[in-house]
This record gives sequence, structure tokens and C-alpha cells, in this order.
Amino acid sequence: MKTLLKRYISPDRRRLMRRALAQIRWLGSRRYCPVCESNVRKFLPGGVVPRPNALCPVCGSAERHRLDWYFMKMHSDLLDGKPKSLLHVAPEYEISNRLRNVGFLDYWTSSLDGKDTRAKVDITQISFPDDHFDAIYCSHVLEHVRDDRKAIREFLRILRPGRWALLQVPITPGLNVTAEDKAVVDPNERARLYGQWDHVRAYGSDYPDRLRQAGFNVTVFRARDILTPEQIALWGIETSEDPVFYCQKL
Repeated sequence: MKTLLKRYISPDRRRLMRRALAQIRWLGSRRYCPVCESNVRKFLPGGVVPRPNALCPVCGSAERHRLDWYFMKMHSDLLDGKPKSLLHVAPEYEISNRLRNVGFLDYWTSSLDGKDTRAKVDITQISFPDDHFDAIYCSHVLEHVRDDRKAIREFLRILRPGRWALLQVPITPGLNVTAEDKAVVDPNERARLYGQWDHVRAYGSDYPDRLRQAGFNVTVFRARDILTPEQIALWGIETSEDPVFYCQKL
């Protein structure tokens, strides 16, 4: 049966079928996912160090995805109906699925190897010309990039003046100064120091300064700035430490 499904039903169709079944299985009223718009009885643990109430059982979105999607939808001009171009780096499936169906968006997905995305892009040397995109969404990628400052400057370069980017990274609670050491290459040591084997740094609360040094104007939005306490609880964002970093090119 599984072989027949793979042969005759497209991957996107299979995902829709699995999502519909998951919506039935997890139906409830205690939690809500604004990404897939599902009412569920609970969220699932997720993360290298498991976090409670982290993942939507229907679409797999984590806390940061729920907050980012709401911000883009309600607190940016991304979906205002006017034509614009968007670069989505290392796209999350459910958010990408929503965005690629927006008719007025020139929507570009990208990844380092180009697999299953519209463009193959190394964000430290982006091939797009200056002043090209109206918006960029890059979430939890920069902590994997050795020269993140160069990548940030590249994002600034390809943005049109007056436009914006969401450059999201995990922030380590209680860490004031970003920790990094290029001499650390052992995966186990990286996991110990930076929280994950393939991270090359742990960002602290000084991360916005790194963005500003590249030339961005940065506004930091925390969940409590844009959501009600009821939404924060319902969407499972109570313990999330990652705000939205809204970066404008002036």
C-alpha cells in the first residue's frame, strides 16, 4: 500500500493527507497553531534538549515558527496584496507552503545545496544583485555559518532600501556576549559549548548589535509585545526565548 501511495500520489498530496489525519487525531481546544490553523489538544516536546509544548503535532512548527508567521502576517507588509519579492533561506515546509501560494509574491526558496529549493545559495556569497529583494526570512541558519557577519552583510546588500529582513537565531538565556571560537571543531565540544553539534557559536543578547554593525536598523519584538497573554498560552510560546529581529535597510 505504501509503495502504491508513493507511486501514484505526489509528495505534497501525501503531506496534505497526513495533515488532515493528524488534525482529526489531535483535535482539541487547549492549543492552537497559527501556521496550519489547527486546534489541537496539546503540543509535543521538541528540541535537542526537549522542550514541553514545542511542536505542533499537525504541521511540526515550533514556537519560533508560530511567532514568526504571525509577525509576518500581521505586523509586516508581506501579505498586503502588493507585488514584492521574498527570499526564504532553508525554508520550513509549512511556512513555505503558505507563502508559495501567494500570487503576488515572487517567492524564492534557497538552500546551500539547492535541493528542493528554487535557488542554490551560499549566504556568505549570494549571487543575486544589489537591492534585489523586498524581504528576507532566514531562521536558525546563521548559527551554522562560520562567517555569519559576512552573511549578514550579504543580506543587507541584496535588500532594497527601505525594506526588511527577519534574521532569526537561537538566543542562549542568560548569555550577554555571543560565544564563539573558530578553533572548536569537535562536534561533541560544539554541542557542549553551543548547544548543538553543528552550531559554531551561541548567540547572546548582543546579537542585535551584530546586525546593527552590518548596517541594519534593528527592532526587537518579543512575544509579549505583539500577542496577548491568552495567545501566548494558547500558542505554546510561554517559554520561548527567541524574539523577532526585524531588520530594516535604511
